[in-house]
Amino acid sequence: MGTISDKLMRVINTKEDIRKALISKGYDVPASIPFKEYAKMILDLPCNADSFPDIEGIVARYSASGLTNEQMAANPVWVDKTGNGHDLQLKNFSWKGMSGVGGYVQDFNYFKNNATVDKIRIDEQGSNFIKVTILTTGIGNAIYIPKNIYQFNKSYFIKISSEGYDEGDMALSFYAPSTSTATTVTVSLNPNGVTEIPAIKEDDFLAVYINVSGKVGSFTVEQLPLYPGFILGDGVGDFAVTEKELNFEDTYTVYTAFIPFQNNPTRNMVLCGADSKKTFSMQYSSLVYVSFIAGNNYYINADFVNGLNLFACKRNGNNICIKNLLTNKVVTGTCGDWVENAGLYYLWKNATYASFAKAAIAGQTICNGYFSTDEDDEKVLDWYKKQYPWLFPDQAWTVTGKTNEDEDRATIANITGNGNNLVLSNFGFAEGSGYNEEGEYAGYLVTDGVDDKIASSDFKIDKDFTIVGDWKFIIDENKGCGLVKVPKLFIYNSKTGLDIYINSNSIKNILSGIKGLNAVCSDGRVYDCNWNEISVKYGNMVDINSSFLIANSGNIFTKMAFKNLGIYNNQLLSKDDCIKAYNYLQTLKSK
Repeated sequence: MGTISDKLMRVINTKEDIRKALISKGYDVPASIPFKEYAKMILDLPCNADSFPDIEGIVARYSASGLTNEQMAANPVWVDKTGNGHDLQLKNFSWKGMSGVGGYVQDFNYFKNNATVDKIRIDEQGSNFIKVTILTTGIGNAIYIPKNIYQFNKSYFIKISSEGYDEGDMALSFYAPSTSTATTVTVSLNPNGVTEIPAIKEDDFLAVYINVSGKVGSFTVEQLPLYPGFILGDGVGDFAVTEKELNFEDTYTVYTAFIPFQNNPTRNMVLCGADSKKTFSMQYSSLVYVSFIAGNNYYINADFVNGLNLFACKRNGNNICIKNLLTNKVVTGTCGDWVENAGLYYLWKNATYASFAKAAIAGQTICNGYFSTDEDDEKVLDWYKKQYPWLFPDQAWTVTGKTNEDEDRATIANITGNGNNLVLSNFGFAEGSGYNEEGEYAGYLVTDGVDDKIASSDFKIDKDFTIVGDWKFIIDENKGCGLVKVPKLFIYNSKTGLDIYINSNSIKNILSGIKGLNAVCSDGRVYDCNWNEISVKYGNMVDINSSFLIANSGNIFTKMAFKNLGIYNNQLLSKDDCIKAYNYLQTLKSK
């Protein structure tokens, strides 16, 4: 039991542990404060990471965070987190690929044992992962996906954890038989890390293999989702509906976090709603705007943000508004008298029309009898930022979808909609100086290294920041330019790799053999194109209003290939979140 002194020390240590925990949550806790005061602070703390803000009138709330395809396939119910019983029954989802949780390019259920059972054992297998044990030496091509199943021309990321394998032991082989004119392609796999599987041209391949160099061992391959924490509807027949009625009042607020997809700009897609002729519906027919319908023939439109969208649709009697929480833009209107509306509630369609939406939905919150305030809206936005930090860059650009023939080819729009676009100067908009459609840098904007210039408007970066993107130097030369944001970041091309300065113009880090970085964090973490973490030295310079420069600095120019880039201000993303941010950027298209 210990002495009285021992017990007293345990109390003192416990008090200090609690004090440190409260400080980590943002509380100011002087050491002299009485222990009993801690209880009041603890009561104010969120009970868990999913603690949604306390807003009046919440009658239903759905969140896709933490869900898996296996879980949902076994019980396809999206539970109402309020406990009010407005659970959504999910219909027609295949729970794999782009119909279900996360969004995956390949279906790992098609990975097959390529040897006899006593040599290779598949321990566990799902739509996005596989666990394998190699029981004997001499096994080369261990498991495979048949050609007619594999999704060529699409890149994706996998994460491997293994025992018994070292760097160079594992590879993914796109096997071409001797009768084919195609050449076998091999992608080296990181045996304990993340590997990007590039898009491979679909030639006459026989199959896709995982090769283990004949060694005994075990490994788990997990495909990383494109949209973690989202449920994706395929736009064909996927939808969800409540089993019990969810009756709207004449005053309500509906928050929806979603990413729209659209292959046919003329096609109408109903995202959610009850009865569009009576109460509430939300839909889009292009990637330009979203419509909030508050009864038959009463609707207002609001502009999209490219990628993630977070809208609040509000009604108060005959007054309606739709607010984009990401841009704070509000559109108002009026509608007809209230109509009683007993009925069921839907996602990816509504009760009136079966115009299934091709969209990824992270969550939705319905507040009945309450018209939310700006303070409520800010709390909801902050909650999503904490749940999905990689979805909220302060500055972001992509060239995907741009061509040399575009009328706006000299402008790369900011994905966030803030208007801070990249402006291109002196480009020839032809091979070697413009948007590439073929070759090694297909899908990239390539600079000529002579006078091609890419620059944003002036802005500031805070002390803490993360930069994520897909770019690379394509020539070995010592040039004092590349990615430059004076005085916060300097990434220069060099003959042997690249040089980087973080929060400093004098603390130089030489990275040999590296021509691009997937992520840069202001705390000195940088990640190469294989997601290997490298620690570098950094300074503490305060930022000024300055532009972001790509492939140029003053009258200095270099050759680069640029696809996308996002700047996360006042955020230090973890490695996992950096990977999620990188994957997310790859899915976006330029407007």
